[in-house]
Amino acid sequence: MSVLSATEQIGERIETALYVCETAPYRRLDLHDLVLPHWTISLVIEGDIVLTTGGRIYAARPGDVMIHPPGIPFDETNPGPGLHLWFACEARIHDPHPENLLDRYPLSPVVRLSGDRLSAYRDAFARLESLHRIGVLSGTERLRQSALLTELLASLIEAWEEAGAVSRPSGLATPVGRFAPVIAFLRQNLCERVTRADLARIAALHPTAFDRAFVRATGQTPVRLLTEMRLSEVRRRLETTDETLESIARAVGLTDATHLSRLFRARFGTAPGKWRDGVNRTKNGYLSPLSE
Repeated sequence: MSVLSATEQIGERIETALYVCETAPYRRLDLHDLVLPHWTISLVIEGDIVLTTGGRIYAARPGDVMIHPPGIPFDETNPGPGLHLWFACEARIHDPHPENLLDRYPLSPVVRLSGDRLSAYRDAFARLESLHRIGVLSGTERLRQSALLTELLASLIEAWEEAGAVSRPSGLATPVGRFAPVIAFLRQNLCERVTRADLARIAALHPTAFDRAFVRATGQTPVRLLTEMRLSEVRRRLETTDETLESIARAVGLTDATHLSRLFRARFGTAPGKWRDGVNRTKNGYLSPLSE
């Protein structure tokens, strides 16, 4: 299944947390069955690493970044000296529903950085590490930390997409990440009639087991998630296009403008027309007299 680009998928609400950020030199690397509670990202600066995870073996050399999902055991070995730049983090998207950024973008276990992107990554990491050493951060420092962490993750996603966006093996999926293909299918088929059997088939589960597992992993039913996705797309079209409500309703799989308006008002507390009017007033009002 195809993966949408970053600009097509990510809304404006991203919540980040940084737990560790370190430059780590070593004389010899011999880690076995290590299981970490957060996403762990490690750039190899020096050394040739043998990474074993999910029953597969990978080579990681200088310029490669290793991505370890939480709760998944892995081995890293290198008989000689080396240097890694690594951090442990979470990054959650909240539009239209809570989802980990690295579940939505199933990066390969090893992603290659080179040239200007590698230099920019190392620079952003150095600034992030400097902030992390402070300990208790002020509000503006936390804002900078989140921006730098997001910059590093965006750089990895871009490099992964340019290399062909090869997904990590299913054996390395987190509980929510297991349903990433289902969520992507819903996102790409907003205007279609989607059945429980269709979604269960994508997840390779019996329909009854699928329902329970999906709710346990995501906290909501597929029907509710699809409605949230449709309303998020309605809002985007109201803000960026002049399409009629009937046209938008057809585009996102809602019955008609009346149905769209009822759902939109229940979700956002105002009529879709008023929402669009407010956005247009903002676009047309600020500083417009000064531009004449």
